[in-house]
Amino acid sequence: MTSLASMFMFLSTKAVLKYRDAVILADAMTREDANAYAQIWKVKLAAPGARESLEQLKQAWDETMAAAAHFSKKQPRKFGSIEELFLAADRLNSYFHLKMEAHARAHGGKFKGAPVKNEDRALQKIYRSYQEDWRRCSDLNRCAIVFDSFEGIAKALRGLALDPEVVVLKVGDEKMRLSERYDAEALSAGYRDVQVCIRIRAAWTLEQGLDGVLCEVQLHDKMYFARKSLGGGHKSYVQRRNMLAQ
Repeated sequence: MTSLASMFMFLSTKAVLKYRDAVILADAMTREDANAYAQIWKVKLAAPGARESLEQLKQAWDETMAAAAHFSKKQPRKFGSIEELFLAADRLNSYFHLKMEAHARAHGGKFKGAPVKNEDRALQKIYRSYQEDWRRCSDLNRCAIVFDSFEGIAKALRGLALDPEVVVLKVGDEKMRLSERYDAEALSAGYRDVQVCIRIRAAWTLEQGLDGVLCEVQLHDKMYFARKSLGGGHKSYVQRRNMLAQ
C-alpha cells in the first residue's frame, strides 16, 4: 500500500469515527426529550377512542394528499437569487399568518406564528441538506397550529384541502408523523406532528407575484407542543441536527 493510500485510509477512518462519536453525543442530548415524547405517545394511544381518531386522521391525510398538487417542492424560478426569495418571504409572511390564523380559528386550533426563517439556519440547510440548491428551502414562511385532539388536526387538513385559495403540495408520508407506522425515535428524536407544504393563491398574492412561494404549516398535538416549547425539546433537537450536519 502506498503512503498516499495509507493516508487516505487513515483520514477516512478518522472521519467515520468522528461522525460515530457525534452521533453518540447527539443521541445522548435528545434522549431525555425522546423518552418524554415516547411517554406522551403512550398516553395518547391509551386514551379511549385514540386508535379510531388516528385512523380518521390518516384518512384525512390520505384524502388531502390524493387531491394535492404534484408540483416540484421548490421555490419559483422567477426569483433569481436567494436574496430575492427572502424579500418575497418577508412580504408574504403577514398575509400567510392571517390566512392560517383564520384556519386555526375555524377548526378549534391555537395559532402560533413565526418570523421568516433565520438566514443563518436557512443557509446551513441549503449547504448541508440541499446540495446548495436554495430553491429547495420550502419553509422560510412557517407557522404552527396547536390542537387538543387528533380530530382537530384531521379537520384542519380537510379545511386546507378545501380552501380555494390554498394549494396543498403532495409530500411523502414521512411528514405525517402522528401514525403508529412512523418511527419517531429513529427519524425525529421522538417528536410527532403533521407538516403540510402549501402555496397561497389569492387575489393579493397573485397581484404581488407571491402565489408561488412555498410555506410550511405544522399541525401539532398540544401535549407534544408543550414539551417542545417548555421542555427545551426543540432546542436540543436543533443542536442534534446541527451536530450531524442535517
